[in-house]
Amino acid sequence: MAFRFERRASRAILFTFGHGRYLDAWSLLHVATGAVLGFTGLLLGLSWWTGLSLILVGLFLYEVFEAYMGIAEDVENALADVLCGALGAGGVYLYENIVRPVAFPLWAISLATALLILFLGWRSYLRRRLARAYATVQKKATKEKSLRRRDATLFAGSALAFIPFPALAVNGSEFAIVWSVSIFLCAVVMVRVWGR
Repeated sequence: MAFRFERRASRAILFTFGHGRYLDAWSLLHVATGAVLGFTGLLLGLSWWTGLSLILVGLFLYEVFEAYMGIAEDVENALADVLCGALGAGGVYLYENIVRPVAFPLWAISLATALLILFLGWRSYLRRRLARAYATVQKKATKEKSLRRRDATLFAGSALAFIPFPALAVNGSEFAIVWSVSIFLCAVVMVRVWGR
């Protein structure tokens, strides 16, 4: 079993879906998920101690699962995610007397919020991934176009240099050699210039 943690993120807190060292927009999902789990504990009649203990174990196991699956993040971020989930659940249990009468509607609202954040995060992730893939394809297409242009220039230059050689040699071999070498060198120079 291999756990993968990333190198340190460049920013401690990132306000977008990305990778912050401690907190990022994904932290909101962990708070909402913690609240969903807290309301689930209340609805199941679990005491605050039992509920929070089970929720903390579940949150830690989820972070271990993320690391095992290759969803790499800083160790600090993984621990902060567990803390955010615990804050969501702890807030529910802290205000248990207030929220118990409306636990099910608040559970549904928390679940809808968590699913909305999850949707927005995945959409952001997929857009970034698509942009990287598009940039890679564009770079490859530009390189291929440059190679095609280079090959065409080299072929045309070689043809212009060597096809008329026999006819030019009739007028003098020195002129034919100078012509062929000059055209060929021009083609090579053009290939070098376009190849950059």
